Amino acid sequence: MKDNVKRVFYVRQISHPCYLEIIAQRPEIRLDKLENDTADAAAEPIITAAHAYQIGSARDELNARFHARRELIARMPNLLVVSTGGAGFDTVNVTDCTEAGVLVVNQSGGNAEAVAAHVLAMMLALSKQIIQTNHALRRGSMHDRTSFTGSDVNGRTIGIVGIGNVGRRVAELCRGLFGMQVIACDPYLDEATIAARGAPFDFDRWASMGATGWSWKDVLPYFIRIETDLDFADQPIHGDSGPIVIQRYKPESWAPINRVMYESCVELGVRETPDLNGLDAHAGVIGVMPHNRYKEVRLGTLVTYIRAARKRPNLTIRASAVRPASRSTASACSTARTSARSIRPLSSGHRATPRTIARGPEGASRTARSRADPASIAAAAPVPQARPPAGTARRGGCEGTTADARSR
Repeated sequence: MKDNVKRVFYVRQISHPCYLEIIAQRPEIRLDKLENDTADAAAEPIITAAHAYQIGSARDELNARFHARRELIARMPNLLVVSTGGAGFDTVNVTDCTEAGVLVVNQSGGNAEAVAAHVLAMMLALSKQIIQTNHALRRGSMHDRTSFTGSDVNGRTIGIVGIGNVGRRVAELCRGLFGMQVIACDPYLDEATIAARGAPFDFDRWASMGATGWSWKDVLPYFIRIETDLDFADQPIHGDSGPIVIQRYKPESWAPINRVMYESCVELGVRETPDLNGLDAHAGVIGVMPHNRYKEVRLGTLVTYIRAARKRPNLTIRASAVRPASRSTASACSTARTSARSIRPLSSGHRATPRTIARGPEGASRTARSRADPASIAAAAPVPQARPPAGTARRGGCEGTTADARSR
């Protein structure tokens, strides 16, 4: 046996045959396969020598004795990483892995296209009453063809909870195919996510699907205009005079698990990039996550734009203009929707008309009057976001924001 061979094993099956093809090109990696009913005597040498465990995500498809938890990890002194076959990690006890110094990563996004298409199929099945029509036809009880008249989804509003790989793809399809308005909520979006731009090819795809004004050429000037990039202000795709300060986490601030993740990706041949917002940094790269936190303050709309505009004579900011929400993410979403309903149209043709724009907690209303077409905005105050405890796995691989491995 060759020296310094890296040992990887899996049980029963892997998510895609390309995994075997990739491993076959790496002679320094030995891949072993176990079955759910493999005898302990045969499994023990493989488990003991393993550096990596490619584990399935479905509890009912994996024998409980192969779940990555304290008892199994104790028998694997060389184990460095547990990699789940999907976005979930139901077969992995992340706390046990963290305490043992074992990295937990996932493979999120691999089935996003298929799941998003399935979501649309279910949505259309409901809106067109396909299942009800099928049952009626099979029973022979469908005598009136109008009994199961469906409804169109074109131009409707869809609410999406969770803007991960699947949620983003569902939003793209709903906008492009049906011209739907998308509202979304995700408690795990943070300032780092806000500072990481989307991929140029995604913007161009949205534009080709009918999202006028959303091509990369259309949105890039706005990205440049809003930011002051402390690391790459001299680059033509970055700004140097905008209100939002963008910078990257410094290596000395990385948590140990982020450093291990980064170094492991580099060792496996993933290309490093200093700028994840660069034009060539949107697939197959590892880099430091950009963020919009400056001097311990997150530079959101309130800090960067509204504060600077407070002295404008044509701007009025009123507190308690919408019903207060409880301190939860769900209530924050409810407040935002209430805000949108509280603002009624303020213009009739090209002439502004006085209208009620908000109702306070006591039921009092206020009226806006202007000679010009006014703009009114209602917004919910920030609320604490529910975050997973330290050591838990998160979308994209592991807890933390210093490193972002992008693949497509």
